[in-house]
Amino acid sequence: MAVVLRQWYHREQPYRYQGPDDDDGHGIIRPLFLMPAVSYLGNRYWTFRYRQRTSVSREGILYFAVNGAGLVIQLSCLGFTAYVLGLNGGLSDNIVLVIGSGLSTLFRYWSCKKWVWRAQPPAPPAPARRETVFC
Repeated sequence: MAVVLRQWYHREQPYRYQGPDDDDGHGIIRPLFLMPAVSYLGNRYWTFRYRQRTSVSREGILYFAVNGAGLVIQLSCLGFTAYVLGLNGGLSDNIVLVIGSGLSTLFRYWSCKKWVWRAQPPAPPAPARRETVFC
């Protein structure tokens, strides 16, 4: 998603690599904040559309906190392999990023389902109807 947003942002030069030093870093910083916002809208109006809704500010704060925790999970997997196992290289980094992305995606889905968009409370039972018997 970040690659798509970065290409959209730099649509004038789609085949030129935009490194972190190009364009004062805006090529990386803007998608970093735009991507979770687009993901929030997709989750709120598509994935969890049948779940209980509360205020947008509460949902937004919790959603971005959950995304931050997911980012920490992903980066901790990368840090574990680099600093504890001593594996530094393209292949090991890519494998760990796939594993970290999977773990953080599972965490984000579970925590959004549990804390951000909770299940609908059960509907109260309908009052019992009295049947009148005529003799």
